[in-house]
Amino acid sequence: MIKLKDLLVENPVSTMSPPKEKGGTIAFGHINYGKFFLKPLAQAMKEVYDLCRKVDIVATDFDDRDLLKPFYNLGWHEKRPIKEPILTSVKKLEQALKNPKKNFKEPNRVINALPGGKSFTKLFMPKYKKINSIVKNLEKFNSQKVSQVFPKAKQSDIGNQKIGSFMNDEYLTKIFDIKGFALNKKGFDFNLSDAHYYINNRRKDKSSKPVVIGNVKK
Repeated sequence: MIKLKDLLVENPVSTMSPPKEKGGTIAFGHINYGKFFLKPLAQAMKEVYDLCRKVDIVATDFDDRDLLKPFYNLGWHEKRPIKEPILTSVKKLEQALKNPKKNFKEPNRVINALPGGKSFTKLFMPKYKKINSIVKNLEKFNSQKVSQVFPKAKQSDIGNQKIGSFMNDEYLTKIFDIKGFALNKKGFDFNLSDAHYYINNRRKDKSSKPVVIGNVKK
């Protein structure tokens, strides 16, 4: 089983020992998606949202707003387009803040509009990296075979099936494009506020703790 760095302090699955057979099916255990993936993801998303909602773009000159808009939009309560990868936006703002007098019409207003002032990107990046790390770990985990996570599943018909097939992660892609944001993509609309709220609620659902069940091989 792969090492899920920076995330797991316990096993992300709970195994049944021995596996429980009933009516030709066999249950090997359950996956702790809610606890080990969705809970820290929701927390990391909230941290980014709480930081970005403090970006006071209204207090800046209209000509100075372009570099602040990507972050202001992340703190907004409605969908906004992600026109460029977020790390590109970070780099542009970071460079501009190195010489604010040259790059902004009213530099003091820009600095005051950013939580942390010139250090805004240094506050933003660790929080964004958490989201990136969690989503990458989730993808790695989901790509494993069931038999890699539950060794005793080799005796069933699901041994070669991807473990991620037991967790419908449509909410991470089609609904809120969380993966797109986490993996530094562009060209989609995104609402961080709603996405965080949804993930936070989903982590408490029964579906966030799916049981891995297969058929007993004859």
